[in-house]
Amino acid sequence: MLIGGGAIQQSVEEQLALFPHGVYASYGMTETVSHIAMRQLNGSARTQYYTPLDKVSLSQSPEGALVIWA
Repeated sequence: MLIGGGAIQQSVEEQLALFPHGVYASYGMTETVSHIAMRQLNGSARTQYYTPLDKVSLSQSPEGALVIWA
């Protein structure tokens, strides 16, 4: 299951932790299908952090803006 479009409430995330199939949150613009990172919400690979997709690199500009290369 892919969830995108906004932050996921902690209570919902806790319920999804036991879902028997893969559940992922995406980071990016849903409208343009330009997801750049994923985060698994359940199972043994569950994480608190987003991981960039293959061929996506992230950095920070001198001004502090997020720089995405994809």
